[in-house]
Amino acid sequence: MPTIGGLSKEESMGLAQLESKLSNVFPNLRGNMQANTDDFLQWLRSPVPEVTIPTYLLATNSNTPEEPVRSRFERIFLMQALRPDRLLTVLYSLVEDIFGPDFHENAELNLTQIIQKEINCNTPILLCSVPGYDPSVRIETLAAANGIQLASIAIGSAEGFTQADASIKMGTKNGR
Repeated sequence: MPTIGGLSKEESMGLAQLESKLSNVFPNLRGNMQANTDDFLQWLRSPVPEVTIPTYLLATNSNTPEEPVRSRFERIFLMQALRPDRLLTVLYSLVEDIFGPDFHENAELNLTQIIQKEINCNTPILLCSVPGYDPSVRIETLAAANGIQLASIAIGSAEGFTQADASIKMGTKNGR
């Protein structure tokens, strides 16, 4: 397999992996890169490569009805292989294209509706969040507003699991 000058070891490995797993999707990817080496390397070093992916890197035939979906996934595969640092950005773009630009802002859970319609007293709830975000105040406020007894335990240590087990056993005995 001919090499492309200017690629880092990680980029070369990503390209080889992409070609080995998706050779039917990208049949002449390496040849197209070599034919446009300067342009390709300029694109690859761009701070926002997901914005302007060169068409010669994409294999999509625009005459097929599945072109928009296939093209999006080709873009994701290219970013994963060659610029994994920009993968989240291209995935956010996909979500915005499908669900609209305000989706992530309006995706907040309606916890009151979930509590009232989707769970019952036999269904424990475990909420997980990203590091640095603590939703416990919101949950405790919601529980107080709805007159719901709540045992709030941080599950981050062996002690937390012990407290959770004890709380579940106590709740089972007391019917809460």
